[in-house]
Amino acid sequence: MAGMAQATLLLYEGFGYTSGTPAGPSANGFALNGQSGGTGMTGTWSTFSTNTSPITVYSQGSQSGVNLNNTGPVVLDYDGTVANLPTSGGYFGMGGSNTTDHMLVWRTLDPSVTATFVEGATTWFSFVSVRGYVANPGGMKLALGKGPLLEDRGQVSTGEAIGGGGGLGSSVRNANKVYPQFWDNATGSPGETTGTFTNYDVMGIEVNSGTSASYLSAPWAAAGLVAATPQVEGLDTMLLHHVSGVQPNGARNIIIGKIEWHDGSPDVISVVRFLATDTLSEAAFNTAIAAQPNLSSANWSGTKPDLDQSKFDTISLAGGKWFADEIRVSTTFGEVIGVSPPADPYAAWAVAKGLDGTAGKEAGAGDDPDKDGRTNLDEFAFDGNPLSGANDAKVVGRTATLIDTSKVLTLTLPVRAGAVFNGPGDLVSDLVDGIVYQIQGSDDLVDFTTMGVTEITGADATAIQTGLPSLTGWVYRTFRSPGTVTDGDSRDFLRAGVSQP
Repeated sequence: MAGMAQATLLLYEGFGYTSGTPAGPSANGFALNGQSGGTGMTGTWSTFSTNTSPITVYSQGSQSGVNLNNTGPVVLDYDGTVANLPTSGGYFGMGGSNTTDHMLVWRTLDPSVTATFVEGATTWFSFVSVRGYVANPGGMKLALGKGPLLEDRGQVSTGEAIGGGGGLGSSVRNANKVYPQFWDNATGSPGETTGTFTNYDVMGIEVNSGTSASYLSAPWAAAGLVAATPQVEGLDTMLLHHVSGVQPNGARNIIIGKIEWHDGSPDVISVVRFLATDTLSEAAFNTAIAAQPNLSSANWSGTKPDLDQSKFDTISLAGGKWFADEIRVSTTFGEVIGVSPPADPYAAWAVAKGLDGTAGKEAGAGDDPDKDGRTNLDEFAFDGNPLSGANDAKVVGRTATLIDTSKVLTLTLPVRAGAVFNGPGDLVSDLVDGIVYQIQGSDDLVDFTTMGVTEITGADATAIQTGLPSLTGWVYRTFRSPGTVTDGDSRDFLRAGVSQP
């Protein structure tokens, strides 16, 4: 699904590179090494691969020209688009058919991103993974850590790291699986700077030797290891889809991970694979983990990640012969699937009104830059001007004569369009654009909770509101106290308030 990536992400890389060193099967792409786009990162991409072709960026909407195999041959059916995920720019992967392998790419994280890796916080990440060749399994994995992942295909790391995705954790039998992973020095403590930082996966669930063992992998026959047929998902991992038939050529594997940071206790890494035909939701993410508990390290019985994320400075991806795309890092699930949280109407209003936070233009909801006794929140709620104390004649309290000739005390004021009020007693609105209105009445200026305030609607409201200044985004509503001015009830008072829950 082509579309604009959301600007509210901590990190986004859509690989929209249209210049650089020509690369690809017909020089139809550009080398990823040295490219510097995207957000949430500094410097340029560094790359490593074996064989003869460099890791290459291709344009969205066009196929790479890389063959999935050499029998036929079968051209890889991937063009950088995903049916259920916004995409932009391009994608990266092999530079030729079976000519790029042991792929590693890495880049320095911007400090604004790593500053969010703190105790009690949650970091989400996502990326798209597509297999590029039938041989040499080892799916793409993503890691956030101290320095980059290293050859061989990210099985070891420069320093501590955490993430997840496919292939080659502690066992080649994991090659076509998706699961949570972390990299640590088993003999050290959180934040150690020396040692071998090994990729830990599902901690002993995989069998590392033997024959005719049932495991998840592509067809494999080496050193007495015989793959199970057909592949069957277990409770520890999810399969990467890639082969025509059961696993379609060019299948888009959407890898989504959740990191829960804890100091003094194990961090938690959870990873789920979605396909382009799936509904992407946090509920579906949680359902997958409930069905396959070891997709979250919280459910592991073995070693769990206990890392010092304050030292993390690098994002890495590593794999065998694969393609990857649409890297996102954020603090919410919605943003890593390209859906921003609802816009903050107050924040947008403050910007439009020129509240930039400088002296005399303070932007906080409780600030009063024009010193008229009405906070910015009041000005927003009732369509006021936060930089002018002049009466705008939009809030009007007066005695009005209704169509039935009765005279009543009324209060007319702007409220955000869509506000719904509920009684009895004082009228309180449902939440609308982040605020709640309260309309109250009293006959003694002490008890404002029991008077039965009601709303005037229809022709009476139209007549009362005629001639008031025009509104956009707000609508006039008119309220009244009970009884009439002529029935001896001469001491009624009406007031309106607003709050942010």
